Amino acid sequence: MYRKDNKKEIYTARAHQEGYPARSVYKLKEINERFHLIKKSYRVLDLGSAPGSWLKYLGEIVGNGGMVVGVDLSELRFDLPKNTKFIQKDIYKLSGEELRLGASGYYAVTSDMAPKTTGIITADTGIANELAYQALLIAKEVLVKNGTFIAKLFENNETKSLVNEAKKHFKSVRMFRPQATTKHSKEVYLIALGYTRSAN
Repeated sequence: MYRKDNKKEIYTARAHQEGYPARSVYKLKEINERFHLIKKSYRVLDLGSAPGSWLKYLGEIVGNGGMVVGVDLSELRFDLPKNTKFIQKDIYKLSGEELRLGASGYYAVTSDMAPKTTGIITADTGIANELAYQALLIAKEVLVKNGTFIAKLFENNETKSLVNEAKKHFKSVRMFRPQATTKHSKEVYLIALGYTRSAN
């Protein structure tokens, strides 16, 4: 018998009540409230923005003095705050200059990207981690020195190699599973602090 995930239903209802497009916002909220990674006036690049919960929340955090640039293949279906911009494009076709929008770089890069699921767990997790790796490549190109990288991974045999790659470029790398993550999900977030080479 199929059992509904009560946690998923609770967070989905809460997101709708608070004006966010999806419950994923509470994962980022928990990460930020625990580790204090995104701050006022930051420039942030958000990869895989649709449907827009992370983008909206990040815009609230950085305030009028900051800027958030979102990227996704899918369009957004809500009005963006004034301190956010959106690029509808394939992340594999983005250039660093295009992402910077004339600025020097980003203090943080976030990624909640996930593929359209096929139902084949090994295939889905593999593609998801390929997206995370591409996000890491982009972060290496656009982050300022000591910048932060947050990305969703799906635990499998490839996860360790991706984490090890992040450790080559950041002073601190850890894994974190937010409470809003559903019970049976293999989803976990990589949190990398202190980018060791300026992207400028």
